[in-house]
Amino acid sequence: MSDRFAYLVVDSKRFSFPRLADDMARYDVSLTNPATGLITALSLEGDEQPVLRPDLETAIVRGQKTTFQLWIGEGDDLVCEIRPRGPLVTEWYSFANPGHETSRLVRLFLRRFDTVGESGGLVLGVLDIEGSTAEFEWDAFPRQPESIPTGPSLIALTEENAKAVVAPSGYRRMRRGGLVLWVAEKYVQYAINH
Repeated sequence: MSDRFAYLVVDSKRFSFPRLADDMARYDVSLTNPATGLITALSLEGDEQPVLRPDLETAIVRGQKTTFQLWIGEGDDLVCEIRPRGPLVTEWYSFANPGHETSRLVRLFLRRFDTVGESGGLVLGVLDIEGSTAEFEWDAFPRQPESIPTGPSLIALTEENAKAVVAPSGYRRMRRGGLVLWVAEKYVQYAINH
């Protein structure tokens, strides 16, 4: 997988695959590959396997780790992996260098953070356009969110979880609904225009 990623930790009771698909569709990101008309899951080896949407949803509801593709265009995809972890679900997205799609990806994931936050389910949201923190242990961060590592494009936490967090210089703290965001200065324009 790419070092560039978005990562969400969601309360499993608040996770909704239809909501995820709807959030993506609002930014013209589709489950269906526009070139083939197929929805594709990915095997452990990375092989594409056609799958029906109800089968994909059933696997997720049953708590199975599921990896599939979302399509920005005919050749550009986001790989999404849904991982059940007891009372939590993680959404892990990896993507290639977004280039001219940077604004779109920032807005897309801000929307996803907002939607999950509005449901009361967001524990943590991270977007790292440059892949600077690919080696950081994000799974442990929600349990002890004290210091944000330098590098992610933006981080979203609930106001409760954000109280003790110290951000490195070069980040702007913003509030959106019940969430607190730390946005790297170079991405602030995208967050403000969202």
